[in-house]
Amino acid sequence: MQLTINSKVLLSLLTTTGKVIPNKSAFPIVSCYRFVIANEMLTVTATDTENVLTASAEVNTDASAEFCVEAKRLVELLKAMGDCSLQLTLTEKKSLLIEYDKRKYSLPTQSAADFPNPVTNAQDVELTMQLPATSAVAAMDSVAYAMGTDILRPMMIGVLWDVRPNEVTFVATNTKVLAAYTDRNISGMSEGKFILPAKSVGLFKNMFSKEGYVSVIVTTSYILFASDKLSLCSVRVKGNYPDYTRVIPRDSSVQVLVDRLTFGNAIGRVSICANQLNPLIKLYVSDDALRVEASDINYNVSASEVVVCTANGGDLTVGLSASQLKDMLSAIDAKEVQMLLTNPSRPVVLRPTTTEKNVDILGLIMPMNIG
Repeated sequence: MQLTINSKVLLSLLTTTGKVIPNKSAFPIVSCYRFVIANEMLTVTATDTENVLTASAEVNTDASAEFCVEAKRLVELLKAMGDCSLQLTLTEKKSLLIEYDKRKYSLPTQSAADFPNPVTNAQDVELTMQLPATSAVAAMDSVAYAMGTDILRPMMIGVLWDVRPNEVTFVATNTKVLAAYTDRNISGMSEGKFILPAKSVGLFKNMFSKEGYVSVIVTTSYILFASDKLSLCSVRVKGNYPDYTRVIPRDSSVQVLVDRLTFGNAIGRVSICANQLNPLIKLYVSDDALRVEASDINYNVSASEVVVCTANGGDLTVGLSASQLKDMLSAIDAKEVQMLLTNPSRPVVLRPTTTEKNVDILGLIMPMNIG
């Protein structure tokens, strides 16, 4: 088997898929790339046993072959070569021979049969859909900050895709904060829900941020995303996601309109004087101002700032986590935010005042006891 390929093209395939390869693994084959050459296409696959990344490129060959090669050494070699035309040969001794400009490099290969690969059954398909990749990336960027980290609740360590005929809602929560992004420009061919694991969320954003449309196939065990020359197959998280709609208040007694950057910067400054183990800040809402306060009685420090706002519904005081509120404001891409409050013991809701057409973004944060 021989093929000709540009070194930069090959390196691009390897770096795109190599993000999933773990630094250490109990299975040596996981530290390899799988190469498949067929129909003048080179397909490179990498995996961590839970996620499988695939990228393809056209190559100049009529041959066909399938083998695995060590990832780290191959990538380092290509980075050191620069931009050049390579000839790859799979020798009779099952070594990969790389040649260019009278230079030769030989790397051992392994059988592709040992490479882990998810097997999907067409009868197990629960959901199929197609959506713009940029829409899905924007949605998961907007909610990823709220993903849980508790290994005892694995269903929360990821993003829920709630697919309905006329909309898709992306949800993340760690029980203390909740983020929801509803896009009515996306429609599914059928209704369904699935949880995309946190690592897969990051891989999806890295792989498909510059792609056009992505097709989605959800089976009982796996979730497959695919564009023209890229694909991501992820193990599906088991378990039922909590009913996120139950915690979202249906009405509010106090509404506050405030500049997002001004509010966020004030929280950043004031929170420096909060207890670092329990970064509580107090918000005092009145008709024309929002006072932000924090203190740490252990060190006798305190801070207070007044932020200009537009409010209605009367006065109200609530305690919130400074770090959680800053994360929520950072994830909102709007000049102004609307803060909706009911009472000091009920969740506080934040919404951007402007969004893309047919998009609804919501952030919810649970209050803290202010004594």
